[in-house]
Amino acid sequence: MGESMKKISKTKRSLKPVTTFLTIILIFSTIGLTNGIETNNIADKFDSSRGTTYLSIVPANQTVGYGDTFHIIVHVDPGEPIIGVQIDLSFNATLVHAVSVAKADDTWEFFQSGIINNTSGEIHAAAVAVFGTTVSIPIDCFNITFTAQNTVGTSPLTLHNVIITDQNASPITPVITNGQVTVSSTVNLPPTFGTPSPVNGSTGQPLSFSWNIPINDPEGDLFSWSIQCSNGQSSSGSSASNGTKSLPLSGLAYSTTYTVWVNATDPSGSGQTTSGYYTFTTESNDPPQITNPSPVNGSTGVPISTTTLSIYISDPDGDTFSWSIQTSPNIGSNSGSSASNGTKTCTISGLQYNTTYYWFVNATDPSGSGVTTYKWYYFTTETHINDPPSFSNEIPPDESANVPLSTSILSVDISDPEGDNIDWTIQTIPNVGSSSGTGQTSGTKTCTISGLAYNTTYTWIVSAIDPSGSGEWTTETYIFTTENKPIPDLMCYGDLTWLNVKKGSTVQDSFTLENIGEPNSELDWKIESWPDWGVWTFNPSSGENLKPSDGNVTIQVTVVAPNARIRPRTIQNPDGKLSSYQGYVKVVNKESSNDYYNIPVLLTTPRTKTNPNLFLITFLQKLIDRFPMLEKYLQFFPIFNLILKLST
Repeated sequence: MGESMKKISKTKRSLKPVTTFLTIILIFSTIGLTNGIETNNIADKFDSSRGTTYLSIVPANQTVGYGDTFHIIVHVDPGEPIIGVQIDLSFNATLVHAVSVAKADDTWEFFQSGIINNTSGEIHAAAVAVFGTTVSIPIDCFNITFTAQNTVGTSPLTLHNVIITDQNASPITPVITNGQVTVSSTVNLPPTFGTPSPVNGSTGQPLSFSWNIPINDPEGDLFSWSIQCSNGQSSSGSSASNGTKSLPLSGLAYSTTYTVWVNATDPSGSGQTTSGYYTFTTESNDPPQITNPSPVNGSTGVPISTTTLSIYISDPDGDTFSWSIQTSPNIGSNSGSSASNGTKTCTISGLQYNTTYYWFVNATDPSGSGVTTYKWYYFTTETHINDPPSFSNEIPPDESANVPLSTSILSVDISDPEGDNIDWTIQTIPNVGSSSGTGQTSGTKTCTISGLAYNTTYTWIVSAIDPSGSGEWTTETYIFTTENKPIPDLMCYGDLTWLNVKKGSTVQDSFTLENIGEPNSELDWKIESWPDWGVWTFNPSSGENLKPSDGNVTIQVTVVAPNARIRPRTIQNPDGKLSSYQGYVKVVNKESSNDYYNIPVLLTTPRTKTNPNLFLITFLQKLIDRFPMLEKYLQFFPIFNLILKLST
């Protein structure tokens, strides 16, 4: 049985350190149990990819004689950092008895031997754990001592109820390799391994060498053997005799730990396979070092006339290296390959005043460590006083109101105190236009706009920079509000009067309307209501966008007189007055219900009894509707009051 390599990962866990044996026992007792995944292939027990955890009995097979004392090791190869292992192990109590369970490695800070039951053939709840750290590479857990009974046979050695916990105290499902022991009255021992060269766990090994191990069979039986390395290289032999066996290794990587597995079987002897594994770590190779930047990191006031950046790059092992220097903002770059230790430079140009520049240095030794060293530095150039552009004389002036919709140009004077050329932009919100210029001299800058809307506030933003001067942006925001939308005013002219109309006959008349509101106002109108007697037709019955400049619109009205026998009836007028076959046609402004006009309507038939004062009353009502204040003056005249009484 080979020695196992021992190492503890010192990385801290997120779980609080276990501080008592009881806590460890609780962790093992409360998380779920797993029987793992079994395998019998020794080469499959270990996985250098560090993803799967393996738990195995070493050796997997052995033969003993009556009364012999022998040992097995329970070994774990973590695929991720772990904090503890707990097992049950069953065996055939007729063939072997368990004597003791010991801790196999002092790395484990907690040990519990478990309960041995040689009646049922069981070891229950053996456990090991660490506190405040984790175990991350192969390690032995338990050294279990057995004695053989005086009965021939083979006893399985089976791990079950296995609990392996990760650094968060969560269970891990391992791949399990069980073992067996054969009790024989006549024993032929399997091959044994000597001390390998280099010794197990050695460090600082070269990248190419021969790995050797003595293999001997106690009875001198011929044997088959194999040596496999985790880098994929291997060697083997058959019908071999006692002696040192070798595996030439090459192409190894720096600072890498490798595992070597060894198997040997004497088919004509014990027929058992002896297995072991060993580790070694190759020599280290340091990456290039980057020092002595110029300008010194964080420098200020660096002259804009500076033309060179320099850095010292060296490789501790003397390996050649590749290197590069880059800048941001980009003022230059340089690189090299197969370079040796020394000062490397980068030519720069175009530095601006009062600007911070960053430069990045990389170096890699491909034939050495293969690791890239990264460094970054910064410096700030000297300050040069240069004022940015300024604005004046904006048109329309800031916060202007009642700006006409016909406005088509925004303008502003942009000037640079030092006369530097300027780049500028004008933008609008909402977007009614934009403009810009580059490399221009001071002066009035304009922006054409269109599509202004009534009673709307617009923002226009002016920005300018002098790239070759201060390099600073000047930004000003101006606003203006457009004029209110002109208010329309509905006005109607005329009335609708038909006298002595035969019932059922069709009559026509017309009236006119116009917009007498503010200039450029637009009137949307419609016929909203008319009397409920007769059949009415209007042409047109509505209109839109009528301007004062459009003049009058004539409305043609067609009415089919009532066809029923004429009987005295009354129609309720808007002013509360009653009359026979009278009423109003109501014309309204669609955008203002308070802006309307009532057209008086009168229709008589031969059978209709007409008030003899009807025409005079109708005329006076129309006159009062047109001039409401007139009614207040006419009430002082008795004749007017009499006429009003006649109309009721």
